[in-house]
Amino acid sequence: MICKGETIWVFGRAGSGKSTLANTIAASARSRGERAIRLDGDMVRKGITNDCGYDKLGIAKNIARIVAICKVLNEQGFDVVASFITPYEKLRKYIFDALDYPSLVYVDTSKETCYARRKELYDTGKVVEFEEPTDNSEYTYNVVKGE
Repeated sequence: MICKGETIWVFGRAGSGKSTLANTIAASARSRGERAIRLDGDMVRKGITNDCGYDKLGIAKNIARIVAICKVLNEQGFDVVASFITPYEKLRKYIFDALDYPSLVYVDTSKETCYARRKELYDTGKVVEFEEPTDNSEYTYNVVKGE
């Protein structure tokens, strides 16, 4: 019998350190012999979701597709480490409800640090306002303090 995999969904602002953390988590899982797959916002937007815009509807469509991919991979016994900005509370709640074994991890990095790291991206206008998760969010998440 194949055991279902789980998804660790790392979210935060552009430039917060999501990809770095997700790469570390995936590499650690692989070193223990786990079947871990990485999905990253920049990687996925170059192919699978390149037709999704950066407005609220496009972002929601992008996240819905990624969740569907995570579900398929989890059903096959793969763990998925996903790193996506996921700027809206409604989307994070959707992820939490849609996946069987989700772990949401918020990379809490200041706006100033994120801007300094990804100035070229912020200047394009593709970065939308980020809704901070709150203690009264309708989902559970872990917080990692970014640098």
